[in-house]
Order: sequence, then structure tokens, then C-alpha cells
Amino acid sequence: MIIFLIIAFILIFVYIWGYIICLISSFKKDKKEKILINKDFSFTCLICAHNEEKTINKTIEDLLKQDYKNKDIYVILDNCTDNTENIVNKYKVNKIIKNTKSTCKGDALNYSYDYLTKNNKLNDIIVIFDADSNIDKDFLTKLNNKYKTGSQVVMTNTDSSNPYDNVITNWYLFYWKMVSVLSRESHSKLNLSSNISGSGISFKKEHIIKTKTITEDTELFFIYSKNNIKIDYVNTSTYQEQPTTFKQLFNQLYRWNNGDIKINKLFKKDYLKSLIKDFNLTKLDAYFTSQNCGTLGRLVLIFIIMLIISIFYNELFKYLLILFLIYIVLTTVTAIIITIKSKLKIRKVYKGILTYFLFLIILGLIYDYALIKPSDEWIKIDRK
Repeated sequence: MIIFLIIAFILIFVYIWGYIICLISSFKKDKKEKILINKDFSFTCLICAHNEEKTINKTIEDLLKQDYKNKDIYVILDNCTDNTENIVNKYKVNKIIKNTKSTCKGDALNYSYDYLTKNNKLNDIIVIFDADSNIDKDFLTKLNNKYKTGSQVVMTNTDSSNPYDNVITNWYLFYWKMVSVLSRESHSKLNLSSNISGSGISFKKEHIIKTKTITEDTELFFIYSKNNIKIDYVNTSTYQEQPTTFKQLFNQLYRWNNGDIKINKLFKKDYLKSLIKDFNLTKLDAYFTSQNCGTLGRLVLIFIIMLIISIFYNELFKYLLILFLIYIVLTTVTAIIITIKSKLKIRKVYKGILTYFLFLIILGLIYDYALIKPSDEWIKIDRK
């Protein structure tokens, strides 16, 4: 029992690390950044598209309407069998056609890197977009200004284009706001690396990395952090349609967690060695951040085990109940803070606020399921 409690407290500390960062950063004022590079950058915008006929037009149009002109747009037509290519042909953008089947988005990106390098068409900065992205009009302008301060890798906000559809999209809204507005913004204020996830990541062309797993964003975060390449943040957003059904939710979270598990198997040992050899707070913080899903999954598993044990030790149940109530309060307060900070419509998210704790439990349970039944299959989420 003592061993379970010690492990639980360690996991709780790792999990609430992000909350600690947010709290500390709230006392720190934003500082004005200095321009170190007196030139504007050229951008290569990559849109990964596998059968995206329903959404690709809006993504292309948003990039064409950017108020920043020094850019080349490439749509990676990844083994498309629908009308995606015909839609792309209507716009003045470049195409990279990949007819072989990909196992994940990373395969398509790796193919595009080879193509662009071979044809000497890589610009200063690479920006990666999903084909269901809506994009702020000043997105590239803000990125350009950020890179002029000396940044090497920059992450933006990941947001939702359908936040009020139902309680599931409410959950995703809070999750992405927590990841973007609370976590990335807080880390930036403390001069730490921001997490990488979703659409809108960018990096200088010398930092191209070919990924191996079904979650290329998390893999990049692991590799950049291990190599002491700081990930900066700028407040501009991409918006994606979030899952609206429990089946879609399961498929997406299952893919995320399988990716996290695979990445830890591939890189965790070397990362920890590098952390010991070259210890710094940024690298330690990045490691804690990368372990959020795994930590949550293990906490859920330990709680279930201790709940079973409490059948024989009634006194234990009382303490578990107290911990569970604290957890509900913490997650509910987080959702309320996000609602206020982001000026959301309370009447449309109150169900999500009251049940957000369930989403995180589900996320933890799916992580445990992925441990038992791993899969490298990339499952496409249908969009409207």
C-alpha cells in the first residue's frame, strides 16, 4: 500500500507540474521582445491531405488570404482516392503527389522534405498544416515577427472550429485551450519550451526531422527538447473540427496514446541519459510535459487498484473519495478559468465545465487500453 501511495504522489507531482508553471507565470509580466534579425523570412507552407475533399478548400483559401506574401503553398496529395486533387487544381498552389500508401502523416511529410530538397525549393521556414485547418489572417505575419527575434522553432495556438456542437466538443475546447492558452503561453512567459501538438508548427529548414511514429508532433517535441532546441510560442491560431461522437473521440485519443507509448519506447531512455548528462530546467520541464497522458493513465490505473483494495480496507475509501473530489474541483476550476479567460459563451459550455473531469478520466483509460492493446494504425477522423 505504501508503495502505491509513493508512486501516486510522484505521478501527481508530475501531472500538476503544468499547473505549477501556470501559477508561477501568472506573477510574471510579458516582456517586449527585441528584433535581432532585420530581414523578413520566406515560408514553405505544407498542407497534408489524404482524401480531404470536404475541408481542403477552406485551408487553401485561408493561406492565400494571408496578409504576408512571401510564401509558397504546397498541398501534399497523399494517395488521394476522392475529389481532393480536382479541388486543389482550382487554386494557384503547388502540388506534391504521393501515390504510395502512407501509414501516417509523418510519411507524407518525409516524402515532401525529400521532394523539396531535391528540387531546391525549401524556403527559410517550414510551416505544417492539417487539411481541415482554418487559419488566422495574420498567422504568417506573426510567425515572421517571432522568427526575427531569433527563434528556431515556433508553436502557435491549436483551437476548435466547432466548440459548441455538443459536450464532447466542449471537452476538446477546454483541452486545447489548456494546452495552448494556459500551457504554451505560461511556458513562453517563463522562457521555457512550449509543447508541440496539432496543426501550425513551424521550424527553420535546418531543423527538419523525419519522424517515425503516428504522432509526429509529439515526436518532434521529444527530439527538439532532447537536443536543447527551444520551442517558442506566438499567439496566433489554427482551428480544426473536433470529434463529435464517442467513436471519433476514442479513435483519436487511441491514436494519440499509441503514439506517446511508441515515442517513449524509442526515445525515453536516451532522453533521460541526456537529461542527466546535460541537466537544465527547460529539458526537465519538457520531459514532464511530454508525460502528461502517460501520467494520467497510470494515475487512473492506480486509483482503480486502490479502489478495489478499499473493499477490504474501508478507511482507505474515505481518502480516495477526498482525492477524487479534489480532482473534480481542480478540473472544474480549470474549465471555468479557461471559459473566463477565453470569453466563451457560458450557456453553451456549462455541460462541458461540469463534466470535464470525465474527459480526462476517459483519456487516462484509453492510455491504459493502448498499453494492453497497442496499434500503429492511423485511423482517419471523418470531418463535416
